[in-house]
Amino acid sequence: MEILTGRVLHFTADPFLHGPEAARIDEAVVIEGGIIRAVGSAGALRAAYPHCVDASTLLRRTGSGA
Repeated sequence: MEILTGRVLHFTADPFLHGPEAARIDEAVVIEGGIIRAVGSAGALRAAYPHCVDASTLLRRTGSGA
């Protein structure tokens, strides 16, 4: 299970039907087996999933991330 931090834009509903209120910006995503398990603030997700590997750090160390 990994946590990937950065800006995460997602929608709670169709933005074309519900306008800007449907947009959310969060800080982190928890991924398990290629499936997104949770989206939220980095602090809250690190607390809820303390066993996660920080994929953002791994990407920076290997030069694979932005």
